[in-house]
Amino acid sequence: MIAHVAGLPFFLQDERGLGPAGYSAVFAMDATGMVLASNTNRLLLRRWTAHRILNVSVPAMLASGVVFALLLRAEAPLVAVLPSLFLMVSTWGFVMPNAVAAGMSVERTAAGRASAILGATQFGISAFSAPLVGTLPVLAGVPPMATVIVVCLAGAAVVQLVARFVPAGQGEASGRAPARPS
Repeated sequence: MIAHVAGLPFFLQDERGLGPAGYSAVFAMDATGMVLASNTNRLLLRRWTAHRILNVSVPAMLASGVVFALLLRAEAPLVAVLPSLFLMVSTWGFVMPNAVAAGMSVERTAAGRASAILGATQFGISAFSAPLVGTLPVLAGVPPMATVIVVCLAGAAVVQLVARFVPAGQGEASGRAPARPS
């Protein structure tokens, strides 16, 4: 998300020629999508778990990010690029709250530690992603903003995939001592 916020004004205004009002309209539309997704997420949680929603939303966000990057690489017109951007940014309204809920549920006995790890990870990734947007060269015809977004989303998908194979609540990861045979 930070790569998006850091790179979008340059992409829309410098590369695509939108003025401040056009940029503001696109940003407002993306923000509206996030709000709508967050509110929809609240309703979905009545039926499905945060993990289940993440199993759909993370791959959907990654797919829309890849489509966004490919459209930028193809120098597609802005009218073709904006729907994938909207979908990618809106999906954040499903990913972020559920990722935090899932992360906090792993460490129920050490909520402070889990919160600190989640916060430090978010800020740490943000601290690296924003400067990369401004310093990376265009790779394979893909602008730096899209490259950073896709790499971060791919990383999130890998973490989610690996997490499926880690048993929850086992030993030190849950803050409890491992069970000892009697």
